[in-house]
Amino acid sequence: MFRHIVVGFVSAVAAFLTWVALQPAAYSVARQTVIQAPPEVIFPHVNSLRAWNAWSPWAKKDPAARVSYQGPDSGVGAQFAWSGNREVGAGTMTIVTSDPARRVGLKLDFTEPMVGTNDVAL
Repeated sequence: MFRHIVVGFVSAVAAFLTWVALQPAAYSVARQTVIQAPPEVIFPHVNSLRAWNAWSPWAKKDPAARVSYQGPDSGVGAQFAWSGNREVGAGTMTIVTSDPARRVGLKLDFTEPMVGTNDVAL
């Protein structure tokens, strides 16, 4: 009886580890929404990281977070750094591509509460 329990447990652990090993190292998440305004009106709010606190849900999660800006006010090279509570964490966000009224590409580097890098397209 005990032997069957041990064999079952070891088999379950082996199956779980095999499943974990077969998972992809990276994954992608996509979300989409429609904003009822022309791109020319929306673009300045996305292309300037200094404007993000007015609409970003993360700013509301920790109003006392420390923020700093580097580089140009908007467009490629603009950078935003933050350090806040555990829910907000810490890291930097940099605009890497800027196609007026069409797309803004961002690189997010998280340092707290976990380390990670994300590419974002808006």
